[in-house]
Amino acid sequence: MSSLEKINKVCDSLKVFLLEKNKRYGDSALDPVIIFGNEHNPTALLNVRINDKLSRIRNSKNLRKTMLLI
Repeated sequence: MSSLEKINKVCDSLKVFLLEKNKRYGDSALDPVIIFGNEHNPTALLNVRINDKLSRIRNSKNLRKTMLLI
């Protein structure tokens, strides 16, 4: 498989993944419900969420396999 094919495969998989997450949870990353705290900085909130997601991927072999597809 060429590099171009690998890139396409990963990007297509990520697109499907993100569309499914959006269907299930809505636009929670870009339009979060703030229940605890008073943080109104969308970038700071998004950074925290990304950090949580990356921690889950790092700690889960199955998630790493799904995301990398290599």
